[in-house]
Amino acid sequence: MKKLIAAVAIAAVSGVALADACAPGAAKTNATVYAVKFALKTPTGDICTAAGTAASNCAPGSNAGANYYVRKPSTYALQGWFADCKNDCDEIKKFTQNHIALWNTKERLGMEVTSYNVDIIHVLSKTQTDAEIYFTLKGDMKNGTTGAWAADGLTRSFDLACAGFGKFDKKNKRYTSFAGNVVGKVSKVMYPRAVNIGTAAAPNWVCPEAGYWLCDAIAQGCSGLVTREQSIAYGTFAISYNAAASTAYYQKGTTPKIPAYVVKPTGW
Repeated sequence: MKKLIAAVAIAAVSGVALADACAPGAAKTNATVYAVKFALKTPTGDICTAAGTAASNCAPGSNAGANYYVRKPSTYALQGWFADCKNDCDEIKKFTQNHIALWNTKERLGMEVTSYNVDIIHVLSKTQTDAEIYFTLKGDMKNGTTGAWAADGLTRSFDLACAGFGKFDKKNKRYTSFAGNVVGKVSKVMYPRAVNIGTAAAPNWVCPEAGYWLCDAIAQGCSGLVTREQSIAYGTFAISYNAAASTAYYQKGTTPKIPAYVVKPTGW
């Protein structure tokens, strides 16, 4: 009996310590962490080169020289976390920029400025286990490293609208997953590698914006000038509650892992 009482006492003390690990000094019921994925179709930058000599424009078949870039259709993946040290019924509606980390592994971009807004979120059906969601996500993707990847050169600005259906956990009173479609735009498409437009002795690394074909000539933006032309983005999204990450965050204060080039949200 004494052993049982001691075990209960230890568990109680551990519970207090574990709760403090998530947010020291604050009374929390649990942490809420969602894994987020976007599978998008959107243009990426491509260098326009062919045999020949440098030309003043980038007509088909000509040599683009060193500073001419065009856009081409491509796939684009965003992944990351929504995380907060709370466990409210509609916590997924309350995430802010301080709770969101998103990135693209291929280009090594992290979303530094984010606006997330849920306009519709409801529990559906007689069983109260279905749900619907509509949210918008806006943000600037940047690379924070140095060297050949220009710190302030490679940028993508996303403006996405997302809608889908999901599930609600009545027992634990939380939304467990959502999946649906995305449509939106990208305000800037850069050629995805920095280019030295200077010399070896005096390098000038830039990430030029990619432009469009205009009939048989290339848009002015393809010569490295910023035109801020918008492109489309569409695809699918998935949001799922991650029990292991939520428990680790709450019990150990261990936040979900993000790449070094992604700015850690201030709320984590």
